[in-house]
Amino acid sequence: MNKKAWKLIFVLTPLLMLVMTLYYSNTIIRYFEDSVYTNIKEEKMKAMNIFAHNIDELVNAGFSWELDGKLYDQQIRLYIEMLDSDDATHVALITKDFEIATDIYMCKTPLTLFEDVEIRQIIMDAIQKDKMGRIDIPFNGSRMDLFYQAIPMNDVEYWVVLGLDKARVIDNLDLNRIKFPIFIIGLLFVISTMDSIWQRIVKIRTQ
Repeated sequence: MNKKAWKLIFVLTPLLMLVMTLYYSNTIIRYFEDSVYTNIKEEKMKAMNIFAHNIDELVNAGFSWELDGKLYDQQIRLYIEMLDSDDATHVALITKDFEIATDIYMCKTPLTLFEDVEIRQIIMDAIQKDKMGRIDIPFNGSRMDLFYQAIPMNDVEYWVVLGLDKARVIDNLDLNRIKFPIFIIGLLFVISTMDSIWQRIVKIRTQ
């Protein structure tokens, strides 16, 4: 290999190192984002399931929907409020007649997702088959997992339907403040290293 080729390799090596560093750091960040999204989703699913069983216990203890409706409404309101604690969550409380129960709780996120005719039909088809489960729906040019849960599990009075917007979860993490410094540090390193290499090449030429 001639000298020109070696010089080119020396000059381009820092740039290659920058590319590899950025690629590796981006892979780590994406893994972290996916992990956070998955953990939040699983926690909300667990909360839905636990609450449904708690309501079942009240029903089995003899608290009727006719006589103790205010108790149930209060419990459900607190529960939905807990699930609806961030703007990445799309949640709705749906009656057994498939009407959105805004009289119990007005969700923070827009309910247009659940008012879409296509999505309503997908949800209706799903809840007629199972008391709880997952639905894949179109959302903002991508896909979203919707989770539904009957409350109570038997003699259903309500359905809780919840979707988690992955893009919004990632935006809320605001990891750009990490990505930008990594890029700047890497770029400065490349400039400094390439300048050092170039100065050595120039020095060798003048000797």
